[in-house]
Amino acid sequence: MRKHPIINAIFQLQALLPKKYRRQGLWIYLQLMVSSVLEIFSLASLIPLFAVILDEEQISKSKYLSAVYDYLGFTSTRDFIIFMGVAIFVIILVKNVLYLLIKYARAKYAYSIYKYFSAQAQRHLYAQGYLALKSGNPNKLVRDIQEAPLRFSSLYILQLLMLLNEGAVMLLILTAILIYDPVMVLLLAAVLLPGFLIFYNMAKRKMESLSKVNHGIKGDILENLYQSIYGFVDVVLTNRRKWMFGQYHKSADKLAHTQTWLNVFMDAPSRVIEMTMMAGVISILFYGVFVLKDPKQLTMIIAVFGMAAYRILPSINRSLAALLQLKGNEFTLKIIEPLKDLHYEVDEDQAPLPFEHSIEVNNVHYQYPGRDEQVLSAVNFSIKRGEKFGIIGKSGSGKTTLANILLGLLPPTQGSIEVDGTPIEADNLPGWHHIVGYVQQENYLINGSLADNIAFGQEKIDMDRLMEVIEMASLKELVDSLPKGIHTQVGDRGSQVSGGQRQRVGIARALYAGAQILVFDEATSALDQQTEQEITDSIGNLAENDITMIMIAHRISTLKYCDRILEFDQGELIKEWQYQDLMVKYV
Repeated sequence: MRKHPIINAIFQLQALLPKKYRRQGLWIYLQLMVSSVLEIFSLASLIPLFAVILDEEQISKSKYLSAVYDYLGFTSTRDFIIFMGVAIFVIILVKNVLYLLIKYARAKYAYSIYKYFSAQAQRHLYAQGYLALKSGNPNKLVRDIQEAPLRFSSLYILQLLMLLNEGAVMLLILTAILIYDPVMVLLLAAVLLPGFLIFYNMAKRKMESLSKVNHGIKGDILENLYQSIYGFVDVVLTNRRKWMFGQYHKSADKLAHTQTWLNVFMDAPSRVIEMTMMAGVISILFYGVFVLKDPKQLTMIIAVFGMAAYRILPSINRSLAALLQLKGNEFTLKIIEPLKDLHYEVDEDQAPLPFEHSIEVNNVHYQYPGRDEQVLSAVNFSIKRGEKFGIIGKSGSGKTTLANILLGLLPPTQGSIEVDGTPIEADNLPGWHHIVGYVQQENYLINGSLADNIAFGQEKIDMDRLMEVIEMASLKELVDSLPKGIHTQVGDRGSQVSGGQRQRVGIARALYAGAQILVFDEATSALDQQTEQEITDSIGNLAENDITMIMIAHRISTLKYCDRILEFDQGELIKEWQYQDLMVKYV
């Protein structure tokens, strides 16, 4: 048996939300109920005012009105009517102030859930590991981290809270009218409900479908935008502007189409309500003319209906729109569901792993998930502390995979990496990462100063240490030439520095973080020959320090400072070389 969408949503949130947010949600709901009662009280307070205006004898007929009239010492009906009007205004003022405070609390609650699940989504990405990040579409990953939790909080939770609030208000109003005149409520229900139900059932599936498509297209939009920005040079130099513009236009056209229909469906409830309420007004008039005989009674019925309609019309409109939003954003539950029980904590304050003697690579195999071939097979070697170690091989020989295993980004399918006899495993990875640094082909630079990029993620920068690693990484000349020295901005993704300078920043960053081991993965392959030589010489200067270096390259010239060089082919270690011997054979 299918549950009602509101009941279903409540059960889903009960299952998804942590206990803390479930308790807060109950407290928010109680506040909404108080707000609903005040809404009804403020609306109902108008009825005696209209009654006295239409018939002054209502003061004496009502024991409550006469008691207030006598207690406050009124002698004039006119003065009492003015008093009632002012009192009602004060009640409405207090009600609205309280409503805004409760609305603030409701919004704060919903967006705190967005903050929680967005942070959980980012943690979930890291918990899945390096392979998940590299194999996933980064634009869609960003979308699911940012947009899905935002839609879940603002277009699912907030809409459900609105539905509960508006539903309570309408239920109380209809109950009051039912007590006042049961026939009128039954008449309105017979006229209004069919129209609402027909529209909702027609629109909910379309809304759900459009919202899913809309969410997917936004990932494509982000992808096209990033490609057009970061691929600017390639697009221009290959004369592919029309193709790039066309790709973006297709995605933008789909987004415009779905957004257009979503806007239409969001506005449609007000049109449906207008038509059904007009039918309701006509029904009430017919009821008054043909059933009621007293004109004053007809006037009061119309006044009661008018006040009820004044409050119910917006409620119905918001409720229908909220119901459609609930259906349209149900897909976010599937994205949020894996995050509910996620506990991803890394002890980044773990002590550095002791490294005094050697790194041992013991019978390491690696096979990527879903593939048949081995990328690495039975790899064995050792690296002594302070040794300058080279790894060479053709593209596809497994060099980068080996680098990722050495860095702890990939666990070996078989075998182990040991540091002074201690296997590198998940529980001591932070300690290993304290002593290993990585300089890759294109180092990631943040949009900040040179100092910010070297001290990466450190709020308080040790200036003495900073200047020391700048000297070690041969960055001193660059720093002296910059207008603001270490405080010079490097631009988005390092757009204001050259390739060689980017590599030196990568080296300085690893050294600042305390790296005792530096892994260079094709660090000079994207550089011109002169710059490559400069970086190689900078690495040579590091060789004078007690730093263990693992250099992975396919250019032999990059490895001239290495004590030993291992050659790989098709994932297997085939030979150990000295630099001079390797030069004789291949150059």
